[in-house]
Amino acid sequence: MVSGRFDISPFGELRTKEAEMTGVTVDTETAYALGGSIDFQVARNISLGFSPRYFWRIKGEPYRDSGSQLDLSARIKAFFPASPRAELFGFLAPGYSMIFIPEDTSIFSGLDPSGLILGIGGGANIMVSQKAFITLELGYTWGFQSDSEAGFKYVIATNLFHLGLGLGTRF
Repeated sequence: MVSGRFDISPFGELRTKEAEMTGVTVDTETAYALGGSIDFQVARNISLGFSPRYFWRIKGEPYRDSGSQLDLSARIKAFFPASPRAELFGFLAPGYSMIFIPEDTSIFSGLDPSGLILGIGGGANIMVSQKAFITLELGYTWGFQSDSEAGFKYVIATNLFHLGLGLGTRF
């Protein structure tokens, strides 16, 4: 199965922590993403796949400029028939993420935070022909991104909720 998706992230969190100082968590503004997945059925109701996604407009309240984020996730999906033309699914998506910070963003300029992520979610695939389907998805991803500079660890991480709409095909 191959699919592409447009996601909107209406809310989330941006966590920052400079070296040994107290961390700050702020709400994110609405962000957007393009993603896709390729899945291979490995059992009757289970598939394994790869699901990259690129977010833009990652921005927290006190920050002037927005950054972007690339998520590269493996995905295990369980799906269940809901009707002859629709199936429901749930997924677990461990992966790796990189945050791209604008160059003129104060103390965080020059940092390249990256790290593990863990996503969970669910949705539905609705068949529109023998092989083509519309996919609807919602999920939440926890991020554990950070970077080090001059011996100090900087945490710059995101937790993002997403709603997605896309198209796909079975092969």
